[in-house]
Amino acid sequence: MSLHLIGYARVSSHGQLHNTSFETQAAAITSVCARCGYEIIELLREQETASGQRDRSVFHHALSEISAGKADGLIVYSIDRFARSALQGLALAKWLHERDKQLVVVDVNLDTNSPFGKCMFSVLLAFAELEHSLILQRVTSGKERVKERNGYPGGRPGYGWTPANLDGHKGLIPEPEEQRICADIRSLHQSGQNYSQIANYLNESKVPSKTHKQWRRWTVRNICQQSHELLATWAPSQPGYPCG
Repeated sequence: MSLHLIGYARVSSHGQLHNTSFETQAAAITSVCARCGYEIIELLREQETASGQRDRSVFHHALSEISAGKADGLIVYSIDRFARSALQGLALAKWLHERDKQLVVVDVNLDTNSPFGKCMFSVLLAFAELEHSLILQRVTSGKERVKERNGYPGGRPGYGWTPANLDGHKGLIPEPEEQRICADIRSLHQSGQNYSQIANYLNESKVPSKTHKQWRRWTVRNICQQSHELLATWAPSQPGYPCG
């Protein structure tokens, strides 16, 4: 069966250990299509920004074209070139499969147009569902452990709080000096100063942070948004609350 496919390649603008150039991806995609008799109606290139952010507008355009019936499917160099993870890649592959569209992944020789490719795809989906179930199980177990420890998962507490053993349980109690600084921070914010201005003021005043590093706007924001809520609900008879 002759397929009309959209080729998709993603490249990074910054050095990545496993980054693959557009030329390499394009050559591999073109070679497979020539060998299998598939036609490439578009070969699209997605450029990842230097910050690592991806709006994936090119990829979404490709899916829209396929969904609209302008192509029979998608061909990519590898799963990690069109998805952030194997699980996400398989979810996208399933999306194509449900619409009777084909997927060709060059580096693992996956071609859902062939009987072997369809079988391989089913096996991959089964493993993906298993992994998803295991992740959910680990998350649930983690939540149960946190619940058993009265809401405090351990690690470094937020600014204004300190770990303590309360009635045989690990919890958090207010740290007086840090809570005083938290109150000053919220007062400055309520007076109209933004998070960056408050952070600069704290650095200039040499107020120590939790890690003894520079204050950052997001740290100030977390204190303004969370710390006072925890203090309002804390009582000495309670075993502790999550980090701020």
